[in-house]
Amino acid sequence: MLSPTALSGLALALATAALVAPSLRRQRASAYPVPLGTWLAFDARVRWQALLLWASGVSRELEVLPAVAAVAPGVLRVLGQNPSRLTLRGTNTYLVGRGATRILVDASDGNDAYIAALLRTCHDAGVREISHVLLTHGHLDHMGGILRVREAFPRARMLKYLPRDDAALRVSNAECALLGVEPLADGAEFPVDNGDDPSAPHEVLRAVYTPGHCIDHMCFVLENTQESAQRVLFSGDCVLGAGSCIFESLKELMDSLALLQAQNPRVIFPGHGPVVVDAQAKIHEYISHREQRENEVLAVLAATATATATGPASAGLSSAEIVRRIYEKLPFALQLAARKAVEKHLHKLVLEQRVERVGGAQSSSWWLWRSAPTFRLVGGSKL
Repeated sequence: MLSPTALSGLALALATAALVAPSLRRQRASAYPVPLGTWLAFDARVRWQALLLWASGVSRELEVLPAVAAVAPGVLRVLGQNPSRLTLRGTNTYLVGRGATRILVDASDGNDAYIAALLRTCHDAGVREISHVLLTHGHLDHMGGILRVREAFPRARMLKYLPRDDAALRVSNAECALLGVEPLADGAEFPVDNGDDPSAPHEVLRAVYTPGHCIDHMCFVLENTQESAQRVLFSGDCVLGAGSCIFESLKELMDSLALLQAQNPRVIFPGHGPVVVDAQAKIHEYISHREQRENEVLAVLAATATATATGPASAGLSSAEIVRRIYEKLPFALQLAARKAVEKHLHKLVLEQRVERVGGAQSSSWWLWRSAPTFRLVGGSKL
């Protein structure tokens, strides 16, 4: 009779074997010489995150998307088959082009259902090669499938923006190099193969660096070189088809949204959710939503500053206090997420010198820069 400790160890060993065995089989079959340790570690992380996302469930209120759809002439959307609270109905990946060689935007997490759908779609569309896999960013629900895509298309080049400072990345630049991911430059252009049809448009995919959601985020603009009004935006996680995106830096996100607005796209093919048919309206909605939240934060700080201007100086407000004043009846379970969002607004306002942190870098209190510098409150003292 095995002890509980021995049973736990056996269960762990079996679970590890279940994760490692498929990876070993695929690693032997791959044409690209990825170091075994790198392969196993990457594959295990992809599978573990996929399990966590699956466990989070998915909202039934979301629009149901087909596994494969022709969303525009020369653009096929292949759903990533990884639905969850964060990925919505799954990661959208896109085959771009009309010829036998196409470009793939994002690669989902490489689960069996997605790879089967991708291969079936390529077969039905007469696609023999994928020349490039252009990654919008390094989150594993977008990048996790690169090794399995390369198994099917060994000559495909994997490209991702590799920022100089990769400390915050899920997959480091060094690991990307071992995985065979090449650096993707801002402004790089990739001609689209539209086959032998002389009436087909001349198109290119152009990379646009759009940090905010994360530091390595890229969008792609599909341009008809003869008709600029037909621009299509592959927005990754910068703009979603439903709801709002999460972000690491609000200031960078707002700058990126303004940059995308200036690209003047007609339609958006997002990384998650349905097609956005009015690109400008959606981008404006994103900008307006964040500006509204910013104004609410400023209003709370301004009201507090006004209330204490003639009385004892205030030590400022913490992000938790700001959340309580903006969202008076917010359930406790949602307060932490709201606090994180408010803190990102505050960091943006600090960079713009409209808000300062009171009491040094480790303080949790924030204060408003007064419009008249002589009445500015710093560290609880009236100057």
